[in-house]
Amino acid sequence: MISLGLYISKESFFIAELVLENQKPKILHLEENFWVHLENEEEKMAFLSQKIKEREQVHKGKALRFCFVLPQNFVSSFSLELPFKERFKILKNIPFQVEDHTPFQADKVLFDVRVCQIESKNKTHVLSFVSPQESVSDFLKNLEELKKPIHLLSCSVSSLANVLEVWNQPLSQVQNPDFSIDTYLYLGVENSYLFFYKKGFLHHISVLDWGCGGIVGEMQSAYKLSREKAWEEFFNKAFLLSKTKGFTKEQIFFSNLVRQSVENFIPKFNLLKMSLMAQKDLQISQMVLFGPGAMIKNLSAFLTEHLGLSVYKSKKLTGLPDWNWRDKPTGLIAVGLSLEGLKRHPYPGLDFLHFKKQQHSLLSLGSVKNRIFVYGIAFFLLSSYAFLKYYETNKLLSQVQVIFQDYAKKIAFLPAHKSEPEDLKTFLKEQEEKTLAEKRIQKEIQKTSPIETLEKVVMEVGSAEEWGLSIKFLKVSGLQVEMKGSLKADKLKAFQTLIESLSFREVKDSSKRSEPEGEENLDLNNERAEFSFSFKLKREKEI
Repeated sequence: MISLGLYISKESFFIAELVLENQKPKILHLEENFWVHLENEEEKMAFLSQKIKEREQVHKGKALRFCFVLPQNFVSSFSLELPFKERFKILKNIPFQVEDHTPFQADKVLFDVRVCQIESKNKTHVLSFVSPQESVSDFLKNLEELKKPIHLLSCSVSSLANVLEVWNQPLSQVQNPDFSIDTYLYLGVENSYLFFYKKGFLHHISVLDWGCGGIVGEMQSAYKLSREKAWEEFFNKAFLLSKTKGFTKEQIFFSNLVRQSVENFIPKFNLLKMSLMAQKDLQISQMVLFGPGAMIKNLSAFLTEHLGLSVYKSKKLTGLPDWNWRDKPTGLIAVGLSLEGLKRHPYPGLDFLHFKKQQHSLLSLGSVKNRIFVYGIAFFLLSSYAFLKYYETNKLLSQVQVIFQDYAKKIAFLPAHKSEPEDLKTFLKEQEEKTLAEKRIQKEIQKTSPIETLEKVVMEVGSAEEWGLSIKFLKVSGLQVEMKGSLKADKLKAFQTLIESLSFREVKDSSKRSEPEGEENLDLNNERAEFSFSFKLKREKEI
């Protein structure tokens, strides 16, 4: 069985072919193809289909598993500790956790789990991955032109975890064997992923919005290179200078181009680090780099200095000791995806389509003769079920009838001849109408009357003589007050302040303002001031 991991990104697709020999994974073929000038999805899928057919010709007559990966921005993940170890029990429990840990509704997502550690008979640690059904459907629609059976549909972070772990052993031994390392950072093209291990077992994964593809884009623009050539130059020459003395202007320019992007990464990492320390109680003291971005020379020393922790590059990967990942760093996700396809029962590779496959398997049971036999059995079983359902339903209705009559007598105090469900329904409707009427009356009683509002304003304003107050217009409705008049000119400011202290302030559209609005018109001869206020009075507890 040959597993083909097909990783499709915005700028290229990568094919990784692996097979198990003596329970150890062996790489047969790695290939990356850039989309070049292909822009629409139809042309890209046609190009990918052509490349897949070429690989099928190479492996003609052999069984192939086609594995694809969802873009990571379609996927959300969360960790759980559950009180059982059976996979089917774990999967049944996940829908109840989705809405608590993600912004999605359980019936709107597809999900699967990665069992990370079985600590005991009653404790299992898992990472659950969920993706909106709509995103998965759109992705699968683009793959329809390939006309290939999909063995599994995984995600980037789960695929990458395979290259860090010994995964093809009993689950109790599926772990990262280097207990001294607890944090791995994959510096990818579009995003970066942080992997946390506790005592060798995967514990948590975080996604960082930073990728070295931005650096390659800057190189492509600055040096007028093709995308493929820009990547080649990046892997061969990308570096960071710790000092500029003794280097040419061209070398300093190139280093600064890389440095600018890496410096954008540092605050994002520090923010994530603080969040993980506060929310997950995860401490980071040292970190291992791998992935395309880790190919930048002197990067580990630069990050060690600016992040305040020990950072160094990975020399080899756990699952593939004979493969130097630096030869094809952009292919790590495809390689990990291909490893996902080699996993077996009882803990197969992560697959968002496993529920759909279970449903589909019931519809593809071999020849027509077998299907007719199956349909016959199904008809017999459904007929028997329908009869039993009819019998049980009538029995249940009789029991419900007795319960309704009992409640009618005990709760509604209805006589025996008026204890049918319809009578109880009428009684409950009447009681509901009475309750609503009482609530409306109570609400009216609790309303503030205009007299009460006016009384509160008069009490707060005090003596009219003190203000020299003359009211020409007064309108009160509930808590709303409109008043016009005049008073002593030197008292206007104090009177306006008093009104503002009584009013209910709320920031709304100017046409709905509830704070007092005043206009003054001073008459210097008689030293009087005209005023006009419209405001909403505060309630007692607000005053």
